[in-house]
Amino acid sequence: MHISRMAGVAAALLFSATTQAQSTVAFVDVNVVTMRQERVLPRRTVLVRDGRIVAMGPADSVAVPDDAVRIPGGGAYLMPGLADMHAHPVDPLLHPIYLSYGVTTVQYLNAYDEVLGWSAEGPAPRIEACAGPVNGVHSAVEARRTVAAHAATGFRCIKIYDDISAEAYTALVDEARSRGMRALGHIPRNLGWRDLLAARPAAVAHAEEFLYSPIESQADVDSIVAGMRAGGIALITTLTNYDLISRQRVDLDALLAADLRTVPAVERRTWAAGRNRYLRMTGPIPTQRRLLGFQRVLVRRMAEAGVTVLLGTDTGNNFVLPGASVHDELAQLVRAGLSPYQALRAATVAPAAFLGDADGAGTVAVGAPADLLLVLGNPLDDVANAALIAGVMRGGRWLSADSLRAMRASVVAALESEAELVRVMEADGL
Repeated sequence: MHISRMAGVAAALLFSATTQAQSTVAFVDVNVVTMRQERVLPRRTVLVRDGRIVAMGPADSVAVPDDAVRIPGGGAYLMPGLADMHAHPVDPLLHPIYLSYGVTTVQYLNAYDEVLGWSAEGPAPRIEACAGPVNGVHSAVEARRTVAAHAATGFRCIKIYDDISAEAYTALVDEARSRGMRALGHIPRNLGWRDLLAARPAAVAHAEEFLYSPIESQADVDSIVAGMRAGGIALITTLTNYDLISRQRVDLDALLAADLRTVPAVERRTWAAGRNRYLRMTGPIPTQRRLLGFQRVLVRRMAEAGVTVLLGTDTGNNFVLPGASVHDELAQLVRAGLSPYQALRAATVAPAAFLGDADGAGTVAVGAPADLLLVLGNPLDDVANAALIAGVMRGGRWLSADSLRAMRASVVAALESEAELVRVMEADGL
């Protein structure tokens, strides 16, 4: 068996052993951040059974069954699990890493057919898969055929990329919508933001996309914001990825010195000098930093206008790490001018609504799915507190901080074995 698969089995066994016989779990004496409103419900007991929240009330008012697994809150904060709405498929071996950072939903863009078979039964977040990238479509007939093919494979989402005619762009979106699918992605480079507003896709995959078609005045920005809201087009942010592009060019050594053990060594080696694609960029770094500032302003303007803002990281790119980058993106959103509550909504309530979930998904409420995060500080005061994780619940299965650390360690051990192979290859050649 491949070493990464052995680690995957070990993590799955640990997950099963940790969570077996947990038909009922009680969080006792927790402060609840429901994300339905910007407030904390103090000293609550929350009862979970069969993967859903079945009761919630003041700590001494909820009867806890004798056979329930009790999670003593001790004044910690219970909130919904987080979502990353723009990531690229990673080895499923790394899925426990997402959980260790409180990420319970991941939307993979550029997903291949195999991703549809990845199960969230083990130590993994919920996976949503968008087929793509969709390129080189030039007629409505071809667009409809493309969507039909992805629908037949089982996808509920497509990612539009580049070289798309205006007619085909609209047809891709309309055909996807008629089949109950989501069409999202880039603004094709041969088109512009006006074509985006006319086509009305479900979402734009990056705030960065608006840099590549002419925005010539403040009136253009106003038109974009108004058009996004009127068209019901969501914005996936990915500010962290754009920030890291220029930071690599400025201080690559500092980034390489960070803890990168949750990234396969074969991938890490392409981030170093000599192989790093961003080091070949020639545009002025001050211009990149100014454009990052523009994207932050755009995100803030859209949030203020009522456009749906979705947290996405573009994990899979250099130094954008599974799970950890979600917390980096939360900080980016606050830096852009969103309140901690607004930033957290972009990672909880808004993704659930975008994915068409019901029953209170993305919140802490009776009837809601039990994808939960227990943290040691109030995230409404400081989003950094969302990274102080005491445990995660995925689908009603509880993972303590110790269990998360153990699963992370098994993944890191497997990746270190592969890193040793890469070191040998670097020294001695294939």
